[in-house]
Amino acid sequence: MGMPLKYNPQPFKQIDYKKEVEKELDEGRNWTAFLYGYTVLEAYLWDWFWMQVFKTGKRKEIHKKASEHLEKLSLKSIVSLHVAFGNITKKNYTEILDLSKIRNQVVHELVKLDLENKKVKKKLIGASKKAVELCDEVAMKYRKFLDERAQEIIVKYFCGDCEGPMSSEESTCKTCNSKNKKHVINLKDKKIVI
Repeated sequence: MGMPLKYNPQPFKQIDYKKEVEKELDEGRNWTAFLYGYTVLEAYLWDWFWMQVFKTGKRKEIHKKASEHLEKLSLKSIVSLHVAFGNITKKNYTEILDLSKIRNQVVHELVKLDLENKKVKKKLIGASKKAVELCDEVAMKYRKFLDERAQEIIVKYFCGDCEGPMSSEESTCKTCNSKNKKHVINLKDKKIVI
């Protein structure tokens, strides 16, 4: 049995992928630079997919079988869905799939590749830079999507007895001195009182 791989505790969205790719390129590790940039791009696409499909981004919300089926989708399918959702352009689709082909070649033929060959180096450096460029574009659109989602959720506080308004900091109603604080969460068309 092999050793289980440990996940990085830092969320991928907090990693400075540009700095990491540049560091790898500066140190002549072109294939790791490319794979790093590509992997971050793929992580954004998958995370955005889950956020798009399940409004909270939590896979546990749906039937286990359906979730297992969705997890088996290919990157090509995920990218196609992003185009269908209007998240990315058809040009992005083509560019991402071109990078995917390079990724597959590097991963499956690494021991056969002449990594010191000028053409191979040039291709990997170009693909690394393209991966960073696409990461920038996808990350910007992803953050915009999250910002719009955050605006869909409105939380208001009120007194559960007199229904007077309260702030998030207040524990006692100024109108009737009640401590019966309630929340109203508006999610687009749904209203939830807690």
